Amino acid sequence: MKKLALATAFVLILAGCSPAKDADTHALGSAEKEPVMELFQPIPPDIEIPVTWDNLLERSDELSKIVYDDVYATVKRNKETPGYNDIAYQIYRGPNLEDFHYKEMDSWLDDLFALYANSVQPDNEIYIMFPYKDLEWAVDLLSDPRVNHQDYEVIIRNANQDANQGARQNAVPGMTPGTWQGIWVLPATLGPEPGNYRSFAEHEEATVNHEYAHQAQHRQWKDENLDGPNFGMNVDAPCFLWEGMASIPERTLTYNNFKDSEETMDGRIRGAYLYDPKSADELGNFTVTMQLEDKVTVEYATDYLQTSFEPRCWKGNQYALGYSLGYLATEGLVAIGGVESVMDLLTRMGKYDIAWDEAFSGIYGISWDQALPILGELVSKRYKG
Repeated sequence: MKKLALATAFVLILAGCSPAKDADTHALGSAEKEPVMELFQPIPPDIEIPVTWDNLLERSDELSKIVYDDVYATVKRNKETPGYNDIAYQIYRGPNLEDFHYKEMDSWLDDLFALYANSVQPDNEIYIMFPYKDLEWAVDLLSDPRVNHQDYEVIIRNANQDANQGARQNAVPGMTPGTWQGIWVLPATLGPEPGNYRSFAEHEEATVNHEYAHQAQHRQWKDENLDGPNFGMNVDAPCFLWEGMASIPERTLTYNNFKDSEETMDGRIRGAYLYDPKSADELGNFTVTMQLEDKVTVEYATDYLQTSFEPRCWKGNQYALGYSLGYLATEGLVAIGGVESVMDLLTRMGKYDIAWDEAFSGIYGISWDQALPILGELVSKRYKG
């Protein structure tokens, strides 16, 4: 099993000073010098004519292919960095789990470790995969000294209330600030679906690729107390990014060619949905979806993006639009700044406590207020097809 080697590629430029101002400050004497560190700088897609804020709208039809290629280029580039996959993880397979389930899990994780190599890393990941008949085995496993996370039982049981199992990924309950341990429940029921996934392997890989992004998102705040629903990313980051970001690896790394990836776009975008506001359970979680009937005008898209900054927007019925409208906005950001740019937004906010506006302008070269109407127009244009 691999041992974790946490390699940090980030450095922080303190106080937002320009080089000229820094020089003036340093002239006051060495006693006043502060350590100067450089932030990780994401690499834009390697294409002949770069996508910019000026040409983003006119090149909207190219974005999906640019993003697809950039994900694979980033994975390849980061795999050339020694230690990119020095991450400790354990896989536990239920006694009745058939061999074909999650057969390529190590390979999927290797790609994901490379994709997020320049972000805050986990200390450990635990994957528990099993069919419903192995539920008690999975619960007992939590008491095994190798796992020792008995508090996770409620999550395992909630995800396996009947044979229609669900997937779950979470931080280990009661985690000490400064550490990140992930724990997963992976079901044996993610089979082929008409119009979506063609095989168990495809559906399982898509789920792992999507949910791992959520793990990576949250651990950018791992120095904080994350033992609750309203901490870390849930406070700082706009929720249009949450599902938008996670949909990038789901729609790219799952498919060996762009054509197969592109065929999933129509169902994802044109199938946009909201949560039924009347379906919230006692915990505030929505249990019923409803088809999006609203016209996605520029104003509607812009308002959606801005609304996603509201406190606890993940509790609102519009949160579901992250899979569609949020994805389209995120795709625009990736086409300009590269796939690592969106995670670096979270790293700057979480690890370095940089406010959204400063983090955004530092990566994308314009303010969020300037970018918002452009992204709103992009989302409206792409959604209408």
